[in-house]
Amino acid sequence: MIRRKLPKVADFLFLLFSLSTLQNFTNAPMGLAQSLSLLSSSAGRTTTRGPLRVCRENPRYFTDGSGRAILLVGSHTWATLQDIGTAPVSPFDWNGFLNLLESHNHNFMRNWTWEQAAWAPWTSDKILFLPTIYQRTGPGTGLDNEPKFDLTKFNPEFFERLRSRIIQAGERGIYVSVMFFQGFSFLKPFHHCDPWPGHPYNERNNINGFNGDLDRDSVIDLHRPEVREMQAAYIRKVVDTVNDLDNVLYEAINEGGTKEWEGWVVDTIHKYEAGKPKQHPVGVTGAGKQSLDDMLANSRCKNRFLGKLHFLVSVRASAEPAEGWCIRLGRAFEPAA
Repeated sequence: MIRRKLPKVADFLFLLFSLSTLQNFTNAPMGLAQSLSLLSSSAGRTTTRGPLRVCRENPRYFTDGSGRAILLVGSHTWATLQDIGTAPVSPFDWNGFLNLLESHNHNFMRNWTWEQAAWAPWTSDKILFLPTIYQRTGPGTGLDNEPKFDLTKFNPEFFERLRSRIIQAGERGIYVSVMFFQGFSFLKPFHHCDPWPGHPYNERNNINGFNGDLDRDSVIDLHRPEVREMQAAYIRKVVDTVNDLDNVLYEAINEGGTKEWEGWVVDTIHKYEAGKPKQHPVGVTGAGKQSLDDMLANSRCKNRFLGKLHFLVSVRASAEPAEGWCIRLGRAFEPAA
């Protein structure tokens, strides 16, 4: 068992160990996963009992209403929501992945979302991501030679799969971090390919005349009000789809965005959920480039859980408004002075 000193400033604690990026997850090595899964073994065998919130008896941890402290431990791969690959795209073995998590007593997974329909920064191959967030109605074809998107119409297949997979995970006692946006849906420095030609917000890919990249740098203009209005509609749709489910956490974006924009996403989710039956934790990853010290020093880190790349390291439950502290746990366990 790994023994580490927990942060002195900790108010409550959320652990996500991205133990392996699993291409062949049925043969995944255990190592750290095996030792840590012992701590979450009971959680991985029961259904959830309400959204996660601070365990008042031991506020370093979550609880779900049962009174027990919950440690979240899991593994991840990239096709947990959308199927990924070159045409013809093979369906992801979703049940096999759930079986893997359950067999190792894991109780956490990331729900990977990809905004683009085609292409990825890490390869020049035409990688496809299915189903897409928006409906492809045409008229006309986009840059990937498929019908153009209608940004006023969400794709029922995407949201039905999102909801059904969270329900299926919850039946096995698994919590799901719902990822809203994806940093690898835009051009990345030092990578092979530009995915912007496959993005719905590319003006050549939608019938609405919407251009999400006025400066043409293949990165969405996150500061523009009209872009945020479009993104806010999508955020509300996701929340409407999963708000009634207990085993939900939200994650603003994977390795992307800016500090100010990430804060806007968190605030948008919290404000919209405030009028809903349930409230869930909301997480940030520091735009994929902020240090944990920087995030901790930022007063806006309240009301969020923090992460560094694939290590989401602390959490604040949104059901406890205007209170709480950021927590640090990662490679360094002692907080900065």
